Amino acid sequence: MPVGIIVDISAVVVGGIIGTFLSKHISTELKHNLFKIFALAAIALGVVSIVKVDNIIIVVLSLIVGSIIGELLNIDGKVRNLIKKLVDKFSHGKSHMSEEAIMEITLAATIFCFSGTAIFGVLMEGINGDSTILLSKSILDICTSAIFAASVGIAISLIAVPQALIYFSLFFIAQLIQPWMNDAVIGNFQAVGGLIIVALGFQLLNLGGFKAMNYLPSMVFVIIFTILAQFVGI
Repeated sequence: MPVGIIVDISAVVVGGIIGTFLSKHISTELKHNLFKIFALAAIALGVVSIVKVDNIIIVVLSLIVGSIIGELLNIDGKVRNLIKKLVDKFSHGKSHMSEEAIMEITLAATIFCFSGTAIFGVLMEGINGDSTILLSKSILDICTSAIFAASVGIAISLIAVPQALIYFSLFFIAQLIQPWMNDAVIGNFQAVGGLIIVALGFQLLNLGGFKAMNYLPSMVFVIIFTILAQFVGI
């Protein structure tokens, strides 16, 4: 049983409920300060992941190619539109959610569903049953979910639905990619994930005009490029 996956998904749901309740009891200024603190924490976590890099050239190349693809596909824009449609559907067209709130939900979805730590943790549990990473991440996620929910409400808990679909899909295909998940691939993969989290931190602080969701294809390219580099002996 994928204990780590179940616990981490549950943490997002519980955190969203807690944050929604607390939102009535904390000031707007405190909510903004919590976001700033989380943004700084995200940047710090990203930097920690970046130092695990095996080949910085492959990481940079992957980020460039992946971000170009992401921009061309407009992943960030499409995800925001999808979130807005879902919110409108569940509220029967009576939602007055601002663009800022839509952006915050999009960022939360990036963190919970696509962060390097999340994907790496799911793969490790699928490959060797090690749930340590996801169990540790769940502690952070319950706090993160609460912070976002304090600003945008219970909609944050609904992210657990796509999160579950993504996590369980990765869990069941983990055995297929196990032969290629060596130290170099893992190091470069975590480094790209770290850079995306750093970009996400800056996006939360409204600095630099980053769109972290558009960088997600880089996480696929870094695996491909690292394997190809090893194949040709680079």
